[in-house]
Amino acid sequence: FYTPDTRVIWNGAGMTGAQFLQALPQLQAALSGFDVTSYDVQPFGELAMVSVSGTVRLNGKAQFVQYFVVKKTGSLTYIVSDCFRLV
Repeated sequence: FYTPDTRVIWNGAGMTGAQFLQALPQLQAALSGFDVTSYDVQPFGELAMVSVSGTVRLNGKAQFVQYFVVKKTGSLTYIVSDCFRLV
């Protein structure tokens, strides 16, 4: 999940996790669905990087790539950073 300190880059616009969560309802209204074509997870230390790519339905279809860095603390896994980009 996102925390207030998560670093987010959404198609070139940088924001904190708190700002992203405030903008999320508007973003969700514009996006009608995702088709994931590939993903990969690479652990490094206490972190892992997740890469995802595919198509998103956004006034038609567009390709996207998204990279997450996640961290597990105890039983909780949270997003440290998230970078989403339309290709």
